[in-house]
Amino acid sequence: MGFASMQDREIGKSEFGERLKMYRSKKKLSQGQLAKISGTTVSQISRYENGQTLPNGFVFQRLSDALKISYQELAGNEINTIITPADFEITLRKALDLPPANMITIKDVIDKFIEINEIRTTLLK
Repeated sequence: MGFASMQDREIGKSEFGERLKMYRSKKKLSQGQLAKISGTTVSQISRYENGQTLPNGFVFQRLSDALKISYQELAGNEINTIITPADFEITLRKALDLPPANMITIKDVIDKFIEINEIRTTLLK
């Protein structure tokens, strides 16, 4: 789920702050270390953890990347469904039945997702 979905779920600022602090503590990171890794400030991390504000989608993604957890996990939207390669293949086969313009869009989205994931992986090493 994206950040908009997190807001639609009306995650509270304090709930987010508690989750952020819990994951930061589990990773044995100080606020300063998390701030540096995620490209934000210690004071901003403190405001998040104290329930004063929520990050925008971009910062939220950087925080989840820095903590090496999923966006959904940080948002409290754990995914309980396991997608198997066979399930994914069925979806791709259905996509092949779509008009060519739709297939181009789907390919572009998948390519961009792979590119972003490779960049994140490289940055987090």
